[in-house]
Parts: sequence; C-alpha cells; structure tokens
Amino acid sequence: LHVQEFAENLYKEGLTDTTIRIYLTLIKVILNYASKMNYVTYHIHPFVLFKMPECNIRDLDLSVDELKSIRDTMFLKSSLSITRDIFMLTYYLGGINLRDLLAYNFKDKNYMRYVRHKTRNSKKGENEIVFTLQSEAKAIINKYLARDGYLKFGKYSSYRQIYSLIFRHIDKVTRLSEINKKVTYYSARKTFAQHGYNLGIQIEKIEYCIGHSMKNNRPIFNYIKIMQEHADKVFREILDQLL
Repeated sequence: LHVQEFAENLYKEGLTDTTIRIYLTLIKVILNYASKMNYVTYHIHPFVLFKMPECNIRDLDLSVDELKSIRDTMFLKSSLSITRDIFMLTYYLGGINLRDLLAYNFKDKNYMRYVRHKTRNSKKGENEIVFTLQSEAKAIINKYLARDGYLKFGKYSSYRQIYSLIFRHIDKVTRLSEINKKVTYYSARKTFAQHGYNLGIQIEKIEYCIGHSMKNNRPIFNYIKIMQEHADKVFREILDQLL
C-alpha cells in the first residue's frame, strides 16, 4: 500500500512514467539489498503486486542527414559551437558517457581504452572497451586538448558546468541546424547504435563499441571474442556514412 500510494503521489505531481519508474526501481533495489543482507525480512515482498509503469521508448536518434546538418552548421556563439562539438565527439567515440569522456587522458594516444564509469562496479568479466581514434574524433580532440592530456572547453571546466552547458543549449543547436525533433545529449549514443544497426552490423559488435552489456548466455559467446580490430571496422563503416 505504501508503494502504491507513493506512486500515486508522484503521478499527482505530474512526473512522467519514465521518471516514476526510475524512482521506484531505485527503491526496489534498496529493498532487495536490505533483504539480501538480512537487514529486513519480508513474508511478502512490498513490490510483489505492484506493476511498474511502462518504460517509454524514446525516439531520439537522428538520420545521417540530420547529424550532418548539426556537424556542418556554423554557430556565432562559442557556447553553441562547444555544445555541438561535444555532441559530435560523443557520436564519433561510440556514444561515450560525458563523465568517461572528461576523465580520459588523450595525451600521446591514438586510441581509447577504458571501462565505462556507469558499469565498472556492476558488470562482471571483460568489460573494457578498446578502439582506435578515428580522424573525425581526433580533429575535435586536438581542438580542445590541454597540456595535461584532458579536454578543456574554455571556461566550462567541471563535469557539472559542461553537463549544464549541453542541457541548456542542445535544443538551440538543434533548431539552428533546422532539425524539428527532440534531441538530447543521449541522442548521440542512440544515433551511433541506430546507424550501425541500419548498416546491418552485428549487434554484438555494436554493443561492444558503445560499452553496452553483451549477453554472455548467447551460444556464440562460447566461441568468439569482440576485439579492437572488429571495433575499428565498425567505427569506420558507421562514420563513412557522414563523408
């Protein structure tokens, strides 16, 4: 009853199904952990009869032409140019998370080798992503590369400032690029994956490039391993669409 009442109050506050689902999922995770550690005992789990709100599938990906429009639009304000450059660099690096992008040291490197911050403590086994930096990515990296090897975007230095910059300006970047659809920072990641899928690239290879959890229970994983050589071919094939 408490869970149901809480959900009803969230609806009354005008929150979306997706937001409410996130809140309730986090609560469920906490309760499951408490039960697993024997902090609490339930004869009937609080969520046993509760139906989670449906997770809406967001149509956030861009077509090749729309992405090229964002890439090629000239912006008068530096804040808009920086927002566009970060968005495009994210796409060129396989939809990399902003936190991982800012934490990576590019000094004297022509490749990326990292473990996603989002999954490093939750995924088991091999979860490192390795791929060669393509020329499109290197052009933007060199533009903002500081002496210490990290990316510096003018007066926007901290993760919070850069995230806020993107959140505030991505809509204007989209409008000035003459794109009439909802675009978020996540669209760069979604678009990279969709473009790869549209080309008929194996889902396992796309999953590796974007650092998505590959399902190890698939029989094929008993025989093959996705490596940098495969990833480099995927990146080149996807980015060649923009030439």
